[in-house]
Amino acid sequence: MALVKVQDMLAHAYRHKYAVGAFDLFSLDALQGILAASEETRSPVILSLSGASFDLADITLVMPSVVKAARRAGVPVGLHFDFGRDTSAIVRAINLGCNSIMVDGSTLAAPEHAAMLREMVDTAKGCDASVEVLIGTLDEAGSVQHILDLARRSGADSLGVVLGDAGAAGVREGAFDSVAHINQALERPLVIHGGYGLSQDHYRRLIDNGVAKINYHNALHDLAFEQVKQNLAKKHKADFNDLFQGIREIVRDEVVCCQQMWGSAGHAGAVLEHCSVCKEVEHLIIYNVDQSMGPEAAAEMIAEGQRVLGAIPGVRRVFTGEAVRRDAAYQYCWLVRFANESVIASYRDHPDHVDFANTRFRPVAGNRISIDYEEIENPWAF
Repeated sequence: MALVKVQDMLAHAYRHKYAVGAFDLFSLDALQGILAASEETRSPVILSLSGASFDLADITLVMPSVVKAARRAGVPVGLHFDFGRDTSAIVRAINLGCNSIMVDGSTLAAPEHAAMLREMVDTAKGCDASVEVLIGTLDEAGSVQHILDLARRSGADSLGVVLGDAGAAGVREGAFDSVAHINQALERPLVIHGGYGLSQDHYRRLIDNGVAKINYHNALHDLAFEQVKQNLAKKHKADFNDLFQGIREIVRDEVVCCQQMWGSAGHAGAVLEHCSVCKEVEHLIIYNVDQSMGPEAAAEMIAEGQRVLGAIPGVRRVFTGEAVRRDAAYQYCWLVRFANESVIASYRDHPDHVDFANTRFRPVAGNRISIDYEEIENPWAF
């Protein structure tokens, strides 16, 4: 179906009292298993990547595959970046394809960090990315009032709370009361972290009290690890790929169970009707440079532009080109890919763009044409 706005997806889940699963994308096998399950159950789904995922591998090689899989999936998909702890990490995640960001407000609760939290939220919202703020642990004394205060300051679309130790001793009864209190006070979708080991009844009570997104990470990792151990036990000498046999299937089966338990099964069509689709925009500029500017100076200006403009939030790619034919009406081009239409304004007003355009580009490129193009959906594209 499509890559859709996560804030719209969670608003639909919140209104209709079900929860969307956010499943950890720890491998391409997991990616295929999660999407296969979601298409089987006709569920909207969120693919979740953590800051650790960005650190462990060259994520620039992986993300194009993830984005393509999300766009051609048969159900609505969101791409979420978990545990963003600074603005640079958030910008990188958005520029690589994520359209939802979790800001770890639990480490930014002190008054002196409020400006940093606001900057991170504003950066994401300037790119029309959904913003979830992790706002506290329900096991901590006085945490509910702290959560409410931080949530009201954050401007987030959804609010993440940590249940504490759910698996070992079960969730204390007060946690459900706290979730209900937060929901009544804020009336915004809530997100559960640390819910590993909850029962179906626990999940239903949480969903009835405003939980619209459930993060599901540890269980998938544990299942995959056990599968690798079983594969290794079967053969003392095996092909490397044999170690990962069956992971896609066990991930699919687990995700199917979760989506049925959390009530998201069957909502794919309704979500697509009520959610905005994320369409990329190509910002095209064709231009000539002043005749007094030599090829070396032009190349230096273009290289600087690639570096500066490519780092602006919401910019997915910067292509610079020179005409193949020397007699072409325009000799140079910029093709800047934006995450969505909202980035047109935030890019235009970004101080780095303003400075480069006014001091380096426009003075030597008076003869130019600039047009923004929105993607036309192609059902046959792969």
